[in-house]
Amino acid sequence: MSNTYIQSVRSFFNKSLFNTPSSRAYFEPVMEKWMPSFSLLGPMAVVHALSFERDDIIHIWLKPNFLWKGFLPGQHVSIGTELNGSRQNRSFSISSTPEIFKTTGTIRLSIQRQLQGQLTNYLFENAKVGMRLHLSQAKGDFTISDSKAVKRLFITGGVGITPVSSMMSGLNGDDRVLYYANRRKPHILMEEAENGNITPIFTEEKDRFSMSHLEQFCPDFMEREVYICGPSTMEQHVRKLLITEGFPTENMHAESFSVQTSPLNVKGLVEEVRISLANSYHEFKAANNKSLLEILESKGLNPRFGCRMGICNECSCKKISGTVLNAKDNTLSHAGEEFIRICSSFPLGDLVLEY
Repeated sequence: MSNTYIQSVRSFFNKSLFNTPSSRAYFEPVMEKWMPSFSLLGPMAVVHALSFERDDIIHIWLKPNFLWKGFLPGQHVSIGTELNGSRQNRSFSISSTPEIFKTTGTIRLSIQRQLQGQLTNYLFENAKVGMRLHLSQAKGDFTISDSKAVKRLFITGGVGITPVSSMMSGLNGDDRVLYYANRRKPHILMEEAENGNITPIFTEEKDRFSMSHLEQFCPDFMEREVYICGPSTMEQHVRKLLITEGFPTENMHAESFSVQTSPLNVKGLVEEVRISLANSYHEFKAANNKSLLEILESKGLNPRFGCRMGICNECSCKKISGTVLNAKDNTLSHAGEEFIRICSSFPLGDLVLEY
């Protein structure tokens, strides 16, 4: 008997008995009431503790359920809850260490409030101990190896310190962290910033990143693995200067924390394009100076998304035909089938999506 047949029979009985294809979905609300951290459908977490570091930074300690598989330092997770009748998800870096998770079963997310962010504003106003949140498995390849022989340099800015905080226990005495921040606001995660590996740099005094900073604080940078983490403008600036100096790109790793904006406005390539959605037979025209995520949302659709920064894969969608510009790294796709992240993809012509 084939698996397909068994699944169809199971789905038939579940629909007949529970009015849903999955009996697990039927019992989930009951389990949620009596055991908030338990789930039959996938990883979940409950808020274990809360603290505010400043007006726009909240630390949320989560206790994942048994279905969550753990994480590597530097990785991120998506958390979600129901808002206005639909699931809202966002991705955040884990700012605590794996050692803490092993001993307490908890992880920390250090979240900066976004003025236009539905989920971040909701969490700032409504998060409380015991609150239940959907939780993805840990994702991302912005991680470090266990090798003590590798010397590393981290160049971070603002909330870019969060994944580096998770890596702290894996750093050795030769590793260095340059942490750029504005003196008008306290540094994020100051307790970690007191670590001897970290050099705080106030932009009002030292200006933004420059090669003179490397010569002063880390003169042997050419011998190191370099990790860049911060706003996308900072990432691009640091990357450009390092490449100009001849730094090998294979030793450069980057993660940015900015919502993708249209590079087409600058390049004068804004035009009207036709977008077709193969699965739903929708077809419409739109200006291509917005990301595909923004275009779909403007048409009243509810596409899945996570970070809105081109980092996670929550918004991954299959492109059947057409070319897009990836604002994350300013590269062009090919014209055939491939999976793209719609939050950082801008259409360069007519497009067909499997959506």
